[in-house]
Amino acid sequence: MRWYRTAILLFVVSVLLFSGCGEKKTAKDTSTIPDSAAGMVDDMIIDWGRYQSNVNQAIEYERVLGDLRTLTPSIERHISEEIFQEMIEAALLDRWLRDHGVPVEQADLAEAVENNPPPIQVLQNRRFQDSSGKFNKQTYVTFYNDLKNRAVVGRIEQLIMLILQRERVQTELAQSIPQDEASAKAEYVKQNRRGQASYLWIPFYEMEVDASALTDEMLRAYFQQHLEEFRFGPRRRVNVVVFEDKPSESMRTAAFHKIETLQNRLNRGEDFARLATVESNDPTKARGGLIGWVKRGWLMPELEDAAFNGKVGDVVGPVETQMGYHLVKIEGRRGNGPSEEVNIRHILVAILQQPSDPAKLEASAESFRKDAARMGMTNAARMYSVKVDAIDALDDSGQIPGFGYKKELADFLLSAPLRTISAPQRFGNKFGVFEAVGDIPEEMQTFEQAKEALRERLLYRKQQERARQVALDLREELVRGNAMESIAKEKDIQFISSRSWISRSANGSGLEGDSVFVKTVLSLSPGECSDPIQVNNGFIIVRLDKLDDPDPGEWERHKAIYMEQRVQQKRQQVYTDWLNEQRREADIKDLRARFE
Repeated sequence: MRWYRTAILLFVVSVLLFSGCGEKKTAKDTSTIPDSAAGMVDDMIIDWGRYQSNVNQAIEYERVLGDLRTLTPSIERHISEEIFQEMIEAALLDRWLRDHGVPVEQADLAEAVENNPPPIQVLQNRRFQDSSGKFNKQTYVTFYNDLKNRAVVGRIEQLIMLILQRERVQTELAQSIPQDEASAKAEYVKQNRRGQASYLWIPFYEMEVDASALTDEMLRAYFQQHLEEFRFGPRRRVNVVVFEDKPSESMRTAAFHKIETLQNRLNRGEDFARLATVESNDPTKARGGLIGWVKRGWLMPELEDAAFNGKVGDVVGPVETQMGYHLVKIEGRRGNGPSEEVNIRHILVAILQQPSDPAKLEASAESFRKDAARMGMTNAARMYSVKVDAIDALDDSGQIPGFGYKKELADFLLSAPLRTISAPQRFGNKFGVFEAVGDIPEEMQTFEQAKEALRERLLYRKQQERARQVALDLREELVRGNAMESIAKEKDIQFISSRSWISRSANGSGLEGDSVFVKTVLSLSPGECSDPIQVNNGFIIVRLDKLDDPDPGEWERHKAIYMEQRVQQKRQQVYTDWLNEQRREADIKDLRARFE
């Protein structure tokens, strides 16, 4: 059975050849650019009509097969830019292939469309999967042959043409890639080597600096030089309903007993940061539980109440959130009103949950979304017996308070018409349905409002400089032969010894998942100490304690697979370098503004 119906294929090919770039329609004299040109790649024209057609097909593709519910200006700009860059790439690919006598022709596209599986993003699309998650060929063929899906099919064929062009260029370029087993084995060992390490942790916040040196004149001068940093741009109030599995009561009780035990240990005088390093279930354990300076709206509501209502030096808790139970220590406070910030660290004891079924949660969230769009979120929440939570001020940073970073969602909520309901958004093991409910106007802070925040910011910079110098001094002591453990004890520096293997392939959390830290560990010889490196809110000096190379037998068993993977990686890298060079050397003109 063929994948597609040829009648539709030939129609689409006729209007989409080379992703909308006319390879024969050129402007030899680029000083006289045709009126229809949306762009130029040397003497090749990107036709405005074809560009618009490709954009419209991509938008329809996202509406039908993606999660696009409302086309906002920011989403439309993103899609338009993606298509324009694709058309530039297609023009460069087509020219190079023709110059080397191996162009991708209409017949190649027709053969690929009829005989090859569709692009990976289509294969993995839930619309074309059966109940077991496998690609359903017949469902896809039926969709493809339905004339009402012509625009979506057009976008799919754009992708297929681009894939064919890329693969052919990669094949031509790959002929120069050497097949060297020795270097492949060395790379395999490097990538699969693992180590155990210890390190000294010098956090910025522990550094004592002279605050009296910061005069009002210095603060005011800095304020005048950085006015834009103290402007609150447009923000919005947002409502959200969360769908997640609830833990059992026994699991909740076990977590609460543990947090009470940790609280008792703190009451007996144990150091908060060191206890967090050992006992916390949060990635911030690598920094002694340090979250850092936060504003209102950045934390989950329960943590925010604890952080902003406590006094500096207090340990507040236990505080229960959807993550588990927390103990929160307030390290500092600065600013007031909208600019108020607190510096906090925390210990988290997570409440273990039974594995959830994401598909069921998402189905519940999608059902709610449809009803919320029909009757309003408040009424739908009442019908579903769920709680509507509020996000008081969402800005364009991409951070969704209480959830995490998701820039596309933030852009959608800031630009969509008020009362627009989002598609279900996944954050870990839960789904959220969001609604933009109100605008908050721009606001500019005065110097007096920003003064304390300014002082804390410049003090923090001084702490950074001081921490760097302390780290350099400690490195000198290590060079003189002093043991890391002895230095830590003598100078009351945090000494942390890794209990797990660190490798490039491991998905570590916190510091052990930091690429700079991992690279540093695996670049050392056993017993060797690194220079100071900056991570998050401090400096560390790393010592490699143990190095373990992979079993040679593993290489022999898997070398064929690994060498093929390495060739594919090199093919992609060679292609990326080639494309970047082509773009640098080409005279590329973006002329879309004249059509606006």
